[in-house]
Amino acid sequence: MLANNRTEVSVIVPIYNEEDHIVDCLKQLKEQDFINAEFILIDDGSTDQTLKIIEKFLINNRDERFKIYTKKNGGASSARNYGIDRAKGYYLMFKDADDLCTSNYISSYYEAIKNENVDIAFFGIERVNSNGESMNWPEMKALNISGKIDAHNLLDIYSRQELRGYSVTYISKRSLWKKVRFNEKFSYQEDSLALLELILNNPSLVAHMNKESYYYYVLNPQSLTRNVNADVYWQAVNVDNRIINEMKKTNFFEDLIPNMYAHNLTNLSTLIGYCLINNDYLNYKKARKQYLSSFIKSKIDKSFKLKRYFQVLLLIINNKFLTTAIYRKVMRNN
Repeated sequence: MLANNRTEVSVIVPIYNEEDHIVDCLKQLKEQDFINAEFILIDDGSTDQTLKIIEKFLINNRDERFKIYTKKNGGASSARNYGIDRAKGYYLMFKDADDLCTSNYISSYYEAIKNENVDIAFFGIERVNSNGESMNWPEMKALNISGKIDAHNLLDIYSRQELRGYSVTYISKRSLWKKVRFNEKFSYQEDSLALLELILNNPSLVAHMNKESYYYYVLNPQSLTRNVNADVYWQAVNVDNRIINEMKKTNFFEDLIPNMYAHNLTNLSTLIGYCLINNDYLNYKKARKQYLSSFIKSKIDKSFKLKRYFQVLLLIINNKFLTTAIYRKVMRNN
């Protein structure tokens, strides 16, 4: 791809107990057509045969782009941070070990961010089942935006739920991460938190959107996002709460605070539905109180207004039987 030996892109891959998927992941990286990259593999204290499989693969498939590190188990955020601290590339990318990507995954991301001369470039993502069959997934509306986007507008787009925070959907300059790391206290939507903090800490950044998809998120029934509880949903709520508190410290994003309160209503609504269906009335009471408080502070997009006003009416009436029945029907349809 490039004539010089400079490491242009560092691809960080957190790995934990992936003995069933790791060979496919390594093969996909091996087949990447981009030469000036490093593949930072972080074995996060695997207890199965993952590490042995990796070591055997690297012996049989000599490729200087691979770098393997082992560490005590600390979670995906800890592993990603470990990789960021050791990355040498001018740009950073992230990949999950159990997902799929095309052979031009890295080169396509790289060419986009270079050609557009921006700090971060976003791409689409496909969702597939374990058999590789495509599954319906709403498109990120932001990907249809042409031209360059500044940090203020990028945060506004996110607050309107038009952009997902998945770390695998973008390539960014490593310099953006000087003051940013993945928060190791969060195990759900921690990648959204990292992206939002990346924006807040780099108010002069410029982004670009690309509709193309080179990455396939494999839906794993055993993953955390498919086996959630109230504590997990609270993490999603607290991601927005944390960002709102940080936004209050700077004048540059202050006008978007009502938008983020509106964004948090979605997380609170999901939490409320879960609590009602599972008879968790203690968390329901807390979430209901926060929803009503956030609603007052929110600037709600017109496409959500009717839905939000109806939810507020239900919560004010506070008829748990009626509200539970409605949430149960909505969640079943989703």
